Amino acid sequence: MRIAYRGLPNKRRFGVELEVSRTLPKIALGQLVTNYEDTLISKHDVRVTSGSNGWAETRRNDYWHVKYDSTCGAKGKKKDYGWEIASYIGCGYRDINSISGLASWLSDNSVETNRNCGLHIHVEAKDLSTEMMGNLIACWLKVESHLLQICNIRRSTSKYCKPIRYRLDSRIIHYDPTRPHHFWQDMSPYEYHTHNNPEKKYALNTVGYALGRVVSDYDRKTVELRMPECQLDAEHVKNWVRLFLNFVETCKEVHLPYSLSPASSVSELMSYLGLGGRYGLLILDKKLLDTKIWLLNNLITSRLTTKETTLEARELLDFISEI
Repeated sequence: MRIAYRGLPNKRRFGVELEVSRTLPKIALGQLVTNYEDTLISKHDVRVTSGSNGWAETRRNDYWHVKYDSTCGAKGKKKDYGWEIASYIGCGYRDINSISGLASWLSDNSVETNRNCGLHIHVEAKDLSTEMMGNLIACWLKVESHLLQICNIRRSTSKYCKPIRYRLDSRIIHYDPTRPHHFWQDMSPYEYHTHNNPEKKYALNTVGYALGRVVSDYDRKTVELRMPECQLDAEHVKNWVRLFLNFVETCKEVHLPYSLSPASSVSELMSYLGLGGRYGLLILDKKLLDTKIWLLNNLITSRLTTKETTLEARELLDFISEI
């Protein structure tokens, strides 16, 4: 039997965006982030973009960026807005812990979220070929509907994180599992501009990667997860970051699935997420195992999962507990 070991890659960089309500002025929110950094060994600067409106891009940053966000106001209407906190660029478990820890710190200091606040995770993809990106999108289509089941139901209907299956359904695509490069071409974004780009507003946003393919000096060749709601809880943020980082890394190694239908079982779901062995036994490090357990618990407790999914997730969780 083939046995493999998996730990999270230490060098793949990532960034996190936390969208929050206007329960505090932006300057006060920036001070809270500064106070949090003062509790850490490795300190990062905090910058606050002035003004009550206007969009500001965050790139190549080694600091926290607190800024206006037009999409996460409590009422979800025009002229309603919230704040966004963009993390510094991190890599490895220590940065995952430090960045996710801010979420609980904010909650402990009276910062709140609302139904329109999202958690966005950008992951570096400069080492992925177009064939690997074809694999990534195909594998995402296998897991997307299942991951939506562990999110608040509002995320599946949000215009800012539409399922990427909508894109598949809206295009004429002749899927060939032996040609991942062509699948990337068929599913890649049509528009590359940064601001007000409808191609970015999918659960899996690949505009950054696509832009990096056509603009030689563009340095943000990333894929972005926009699906989860923002919960100011360190475990919530930490596990979504681990899950997505591991998924991106896994897609460098797999081949296109034979079909694009959602995973038919929890075991198949785990294999496409890189949390379960497809052809043998996969041994996860402690932190990825914790994320697998977190995911199984969320599948079990979600009101959106089927009885069959709940039962299989519970059986798999019981098996892990016995090991």
